[in-house]
Amino acid sequence: IDTTSLNGIRYRVKEMKPLLLGKVAPELKDLVDMHGNPFKLEEVKTKYVALFFWSPECSFCKEVAPKFKAQYEDLKNLGMEVVAIDTRLDIDAWKNFIADHQLTWINVNCPTRLRELIEEYQAFSTPILYLLDSDHRIIAKDISYDQVKPFMEQYIQSQK
Repeated sequence: IDTTSLNGIRYRVKEMKPLLLGKVAPELKDLVDMHGNPFKLEEVKTKYVALFFWSPECSFCKEVAPKFKAQYEDLKNLGMEVVAIDTRLDIDAWKNFIADHQLTWINVNCPTRLRELIEEYQAFSTPILYLLDSDHRIIAKDISYDQVKPFMEQYIQSQK
């Protein structure tokens, strides 16, 4: 393998290593809620967290978000909170979509370092989901919204 290809592989390993299953999820820095208040993941005191990276401008997200919301109460009953992270900077479109679809989970965005956040979580295409345990270790990633509830039920059962 040539040096350029090897360096490319090394770089990709460096990008992906923090997102391996079992790793503590990268810190979510500089997030704010819909009112501009700072948000810290540590403040979420549920047993599980779903990080839902999405955009109100993404056609697939427009379809998925309401369907995922339909499961929200069931997920809460399993001890999970959803933190929906907007991956764009159009605050009005974000707030309007949330209001129109009554997305009552935790809604945040990153007005100051969005590019870095997207790179840290490899959230270049949306929607993307990461499931975390109470220690914020990644227990699942890149699963679809309709896999979350069955996965969590099976995961919870396996932890008994």
